[in-house]
Amino acid sequence: LSAQTTCALLCLGLWSQLNLIKTEDVQKAANLPNVNGEDEEMEDGWDNIG
Repeated sequence: LSAQTTCALLCLGLWSQLNLIKTEDVQKAANLPNVNGEDEEMEDGWDNIG
């Protein structure tokens, strides 16, 4: 797993515990078909808030 994927999974886990997202919504999104095309590498700082 990439660092970005690991970070996203950790965030989802925490958000779920805080009831900010619903588990069934995550499951629905995870079951969507893959998107064709290249993965886009995000630039450093893409996830900074404020």
